[in-house]
Amino acid sequence: MQPRRIDGLDADALAAVLDDLEADPGVRSVLVLAATATLAGAAGLDAVVRGRPWPLLGGVFPQVFVDGATLSEGIAVVGLPVGLRTAVIEGLSETPEVGTILEATVEPGGCDGATIITILDGLAERIEPFLTAVFDHIGPFASYLGGGAGTLELASGPCVLSGEGLLADAAVVGILDAPSDVGIAHGWVPVGPPMQVTAGQGRRVAELDHRPAAEVYLDVIEAHLGAPVDLERFGELAPSYPLGITGLDGEVVVRDPIALEDQALICIADVPQRAFVRMLHGDEAALLAAAERSAEGARGPGAPGVGTGGDLTVLFDCISRVLHLGERFAEELAIADLGLPRIGAATIGEVCNPGDRFLEFYNKTIVTGRLRTGEGAGR
Repeated sequence: MQPRRIDGLDADALAAVLDDLEADPGVRSVLVLAATATLAGAAGLDAVVRGRPWPLLGGVFPQVFVDGATLSEGIAVVGLPVGLRTAVIEGLSETPEVGTILEATVEPGGCDGATIITILDGLAERIEPFLTAVFDHIGPFASYLGGGAGTLELASGPCVLSGEGLLADAAVVGILDAPSDVGIAHGWVPVGPPMQVTAGQGRRVAELDHRPAAEVYLDVIEAHLGAPVDLERFGELAPSYPLGITGLDGEVVVRDPIALEDQALICIADVPQRAFVRMLHGDEAALLAAAERSAEGARGPGAPGVGTGGDLTVLFDCISRVLHLGERFAEELAIADLGLPRIGAATIGEVCNPGDRFLEFYNKTIVTGRLRTGEGAGR
């Protein structure tokens, strides 16, 4: 189905679109992605989405994508012709009983061939244990994609949309009765030596190789730039210099430093103590090449536009890629065009299982999905 575009964060216009979709017998579920600069501006969406007759999920993000447009203040909506079961997890930072909540929606391992779209508060604590619990319950035979909701003000507040309204510190796990092909890539490359996190907890990296993390971080940037830098430039430089956690399989999971606190780096998501990390940097060509790899993974079998019926591209692309690429981000969106209707968001972290490892929460990464909602796709 074709996504709908609403210019501006207009709750009345959203209500009209949802009413129209409600009257369409072909719509069985709805995805709503809203863009705004501040979470306070999204408060009016709560009453509009609450209690709708069919399953709904979505969130509030710095930007949203609808076909060829990018909205910094607006809403993208799409009605889907396939069933959706949703599990709402509140109090995400308090380690809720995720498995128990999911059991009310789906039996363990009962999602083979489905697509799991997870929208969560990108600033919540304990995102990684939550995703581990989701993967343990649902299993490896589904496709996973999603992203962290929030805005560039990086303030906690209601940002996750469901049939229960606009929620804070929450996640919605959407089990969509359709298969999909998913691609993921980041394009960031090492620019410094391997280092170990010798002190830290959760999102806070206090020491690298037994030195204050901020001191080490700036030293590596200075060596890469060949010029001195100071702490005052942290906000300017951090989007271009993330950390990379090296896994046992050699794959790198990117972590976005967003603040300094007493010589510690504060990241968007957890960095395990004793993990080995490297500083990363990405030139524009490398990031755009990664976008092509992500799109290639999402194309799957069959040519785009041929026999795809109601197929849809769903894109979750990190807002820091938008900021790093600047005017060239339009090229990334063009690369991610699969020749299908498209809806997506610039996210505060990305959710994906590339198919050969556990479900992860990523930063600075592009996740492209081809949702096969054409005739015969649903169950």
